[in-house]
Amino acid sequence: MRYPTPFQQKTLWNAATGVSILVLGALLVGLIWLVGYIFGFLQPVLIPLVVAGIIAYVLDPVVRLLEKRGMSRLWSVVTVFLAILVGAVLLMATILPGLQRGRINLKKALAQSQVTKTESAESPLPGSDPK
Repeated sequence: MRYPTPFQQKTLWNAATGVSILVLGALLVGLIWLVGYIFGFLQPVLIPLVVAGIIAYVLDPVVRLLEKRGMSRLWSVVTVFLAILVGAVLLMATILPGLQRGRINLKKALAQSQVTKTESAESPLPGSDPK
């Protein structure tokens, strides 16, 4: 009889396969944990980089369109940035005055509410004998 028998060979290979899958799974879990730890450590740097990458990806077609119309890449980028800057300034100019008025109205309403609560607390209860 020849050793190992076919059954023993099959069992041995199944065990080796199971151990290999277990080791690979443990390595994968460790790698995922390590990547998460590294990303957590680098988060203050990665978030601005990701935002900048998204902005560059979104604005690249506009820059290319301006380049096709005859502008150099430098002036295309400058034009796009100036357009965004002007848009942001206009947006702030329209939003901030309304926010300022709302803040002032809220401050007045809170002051009036405080006066009303103080007067209510100082007045006697109905049916009580004021002295």
